[in-house]
Amino acid sequence: MRLSTWWVVVLACFVGAMVVRVTVPRIWTTPLPTKSDSLRGELPGDSLDAVHHPTSFRPQQRLADVLLRLGRAVDAEVPARRAVALAPRQASAHATLGEVLASELKFAPAIDELTDAMRRGAHDRMTYGALAWSYVMTRQDSAASRTYTEALSRGYDDPTLLSGYAMFLISKGRPNAMAYAEHVVALAPNWAPAHAILSKAFAARSDAHHAREHMQRATELYPGFWGYWADLGDYAFLDGDTAAAWSAFSRARALDSARFDAMPSWHAMWTTANAAHR
Repeated sequence: MRLSTWWVVVLACFVGAMVVRVTVPRIWTTPLPTKSDSLRGELPGDSLDAVHHPTSFRPQQRLADVLLRLGRAVDAEVPARRAVALAPRQASAHATLGEVLASELKFAPAIDELTDAMRRGAHDRMTYGALAWSYVMTRQDSAASRTYTEALSRGYDDPTLLSGYAMFLISKGRPNAMAYAEHVVALAPNWAPAHAILSKAFAARSDAHHAREHMQRATELYPGFWGYWADLGDYAFLDGDTAAAWSAFSRARALDSARFDAMPSWHAMWTTANAAHR
């Protein structure tokens, strides 16, 4: 397994999920839109509010939340820091900054902000998910496991949170990883990362056939991600189908040849499959 590649996929799941799902309810403002088009439409007004109210944390945090959910974490950091500076006791401000920093892969400072947010009462699923993932990426496995377990004890049954936990369990070779991966697919049957993670769970059991089936579904749901095609080629090759492996590897290389060729094992399998196909 190439865990470094797949934790990046978890990051994409985490950021993408914020576009389509509401995170922390804000008692002081209208709920954030749940669609990216609506978020883009709101952005100009939020930007003006932040300029016109430079001493209020609320418009600063709102702007940061919208930018983050649009995948613009780098742009979101400045208003998120302003919100914390203006309201250092507000749990939601620390939670937003923590999520921004985690999305920028700044995990150590993200942990500081997210733990501060939780001490102040932010116990929503996205804060838990960002904190647990940040612990994983800083190799604090006990803290990550404890954070995921606490989130589940609160009844959160969310594909984004559970997908991170499933990947964590897969990476540690835990026997219950398959159950969580299957549950994510049951919750979100048309979400590509759900099938990709279940594919990883099968691959961890050396079941190339079923790993291939679910990775095929991931490519159907999200055909533009090179990593899905590369893994599909990997599993097809291991399943003895060199023609399908060649086709999948070729698609991956067409989408991102630099990243594909940087992985020696994938490139070696593609070369073998290419020779067999020709």
